[in-house]
Amino acid sequence: GSTVEGSDVDCLFVQSRINTFGVDGSHGDCGNMVASVGAFAIEKGLVMPALPSTRVRVRSLNTGTRYEIKVQTKGLPGPGGVVGGVPRVQYSGDQMIAGVDGTGSPVVVTAKGMAGTLGRGILPTGNASDLVSVSSGRKVRVSCVDFSRPMVLVACDDLGLTGSETKLELDADTGLMDLAEEVRREAAMKMGMGNVEGMTSPKIACVSPGAGGANINTRYFTDPSQLDLHYALAMTACQCLGAASLIDGTVASEIASGLPTDSLTPADGDHEVIVSHPSGSSQVKIVAEN
Repeated sequence: GSTVEGSDVDCLFVQSRINTFGVDGSHGDCGNMVASVGAFAIEKGLVMPALPSTRVRVRSLNTGTRYEIKVQTKGLPGPGGVVGGVPRVQYSGDQMIAGVDGTGSPVVVTAKGMAGTLGRGILPTGNASDLVSVSSGRKVRVSCVDFSRPMVLVACDDLGLTGSETKLELDADTGLMDLAEEVRREAAMKMGMGNVEGMTSPKIACVSPGAGGANINTRYFTDPSQLDLHYALAMTACQCLGAASLIDGTVASEIASGLPTDSLTPADGDHEVIVSHPSGSSQVKIVAEN
């Protein structure tokens, strides 16, 4: 449980290391795991379920972000088919997510207070874009955006990509992965994060024009140092890309189509941003307030 007003559960996420013993505490929030916290809290009796859905309020100990998770819950049929008793989490359903097999019950996650998790604002370098130098002597233009998580955004063109490549193709491209990792580390220094060698944050993604009705397309690197491109798109990365697409002057906003932009923060109002990726597309609604 949580002792903080307005929160039912506190959550701390750490990234398990696969090839070495230990964990990485620099990862920040994990959208997939956050979505599961609601059902876990109900199953463990931390939150009493209601019908037809249960709200679980979660405070992230990683970033301070507040999440409100709407979990579908159902009663059990009793005598005569009357539904009653203590509601339980409903796991079955028709909701589909690109990159995930099968279907399940929808989980709605609303996040607040996610701008500037490093404490340096949504643009931690103070600029919508910056140039980072790499060992080849060239400079690569990036946007450092901190919304839900700190991310480094670069145009696919600047990495020699079209944005249509598959995970298998990019995982096998060691030269690309080395370049992405070098850009990520240099950008992290500009964000004031120091030497991030061996850490998974900040994340890096390259962007290109959207496909199939999407506003923007991406290839999101889970960890370039481990030759690992994400097969789809993390929820936190989708949130950050969505916000970046609404901020004037960022790499993302210059490539995205069909969206308004503002000069310092995501354009005011409710904006749905659709992001295409190797497994299909994901969408996020960004609500910006003054």
